[in-house]
Amino acid sequence: MGDSIRVLGTRASPRLVLLACVMLDCTGVLAMGVVATAAQSIVDSTGRGDGFPGLMATAFFLVGSLTALSVGPHVDRFGVRRTAIVAGSLTAGVGFPLLALGHPMALFAGSAATGAAFSVMLPATNAILRLALPPDRLVLGVCLKQAAIPLSLLLAGEVVSLLHLGLRETFLAADAMAVVVLAAFVWATRDARVPRRAAQELPSASERGAWRYGVATLLASLTAGALIGYASITLRATGMAEALVAHVLVVGNLAGISTRVLSGFAAQHFRLTSWWPVALMMLSGAIGTLALCSSVPAVAGVGALIAFALGWGWSGLTFALVLATSRHRPGSSGALLQAGGMLGTAVGPLVMLAASHSVGMAAGWALMAGALAGAGWLVMPTTRDRLLAP
Repeated sequence: MGDSIRVLGTRASPRLVLLACVMLDCTGVLAMGVVATAAQSIVDSTGRGDGFPGLMATAFFLVGSLTALSVGPHVDRFGVRRTAIVAGSLTAGVGFPLLALGHPMALFAGSAATGAAFSVMLPATNAILRLALPPDRLVLGVCLKQAAIPLSLLLAGEVVSLLHLGLRETFLAADAMAVVVLAAFVWATRDARVPRRAAQELPSASERGAWRYGVATLLASLTAGALIGYASITLRATGMAEALVAHVLVVGNLAGISTRVLSGFAAQHFRLTSWWPVALMMLSGAIGTLALCSSVPAVAGVGALIAFALGWGWSGLTFALVLATSRHRPGSSGALLQAGGMLGTAVGPLVMLAASHSVGMAAGWALMAGALAGAGWLVMPTTRDRLLAP
C-alpha cells in the first residue's frame, strides 16, 4: 500500500475481509430495519402512540452522532479492529437484548445502544478496508459496503414481513444473527495488525480537512432524513395513487443503492482525482429535491427519483475518497463523516416537521434543497484537493 499502516497477514483474503466488514455493518443497522417494518407492532405493544418508533430512530441517529464525535477521534489509537469488535459486541450483547425486552424504555435504550455501536463500527470497518484492499480497489470496496447497508435494510424489511414473528422473537433472531456475524468477523480479520506508531503520527492536511467534509455530510444528510420521513407523504399529497407512491419509493431506494456502486466503479475505472463527481451528485440531487415542492404528481415523482438516486447516492464515494487520503488516521476521519451523516439524518425529519407546521411542506423541501446545494458547494474541489494518490 505504500504507507506505514498496511499490515494484514498473508492468510487474510481481501475479499473475505470485505465480506466480513459488510456483514458486520449490516447487523449494525439491522435494528432500524426491524423498527421500520414492525412500527405498528411496536406502537401496539407499548401503547406509546404513533410517534414512538420515530423516537427510537431519532435515538439511534442522535446518540450515534454524539458517540462518533466523542469516541471517533480515538478509534485509530484504540485499534480499528478492536473498535469494530467492541461495537459488534455492544450491538449483540446489549442493543438487541434490550430491544427484545419490549418495554418502552428498553426499546429506546436499545435503539440508542445500537446507534452508538454503529457510529464507530462503520468508520472502523472502513479503516480495516483501507488496510486490507489494494489501493486500486479501495474506493470500489468502500462504495460496495456503503451500498450494502441500505440494501440490507430493504431486505430485512421483506424478511420480517414474510416470517410473521412476534416482536421479541424478531429481535432475538436478529441478535443470533449478529452473534454469528461477529464471530465470523473476528475469524476473518484475525491476521490484522496495525503498528501503534501509525495511530500516533500527526494527521495530514487532508485529514484536518475532514471537518469540511463532515459538515458537508451533515448538510446533505438532512435531505436523506427528510426523504425517509416525508417523501411518501408529499407524493400522496399531490394526488399520486398509493400503489404508485410505493413503486416510486422502491425504485428510488434501489437507484440510490445503484448510484453508490456505479460511482465506485467509475472512480476505479477512470481514476478520478477530483471532488466534482460528489459535488455534481449533490447539486443534481438538490434540483430533484426542489421538484418535490411541485403539486404536479409527475414532477414530484421524477424529483423524488432524482433526490433518492443522486441526493443520497453520494455517500459511498464521499466515504471512500476521504478514506483514500487518510493515511494515518482513517478511523477518526471516517468518524467525522459518520457523525455528520447520523446527525443530519436525525435532524432532517424534525426540520421538515417544523416546516410543515409553520410555513408548509414545499418550503421545507426548498430548505432541504438549499442544504444539499450548500453541501455540494462545500465539497467542490480546490487546487489543493486530491482524492486518490497518483
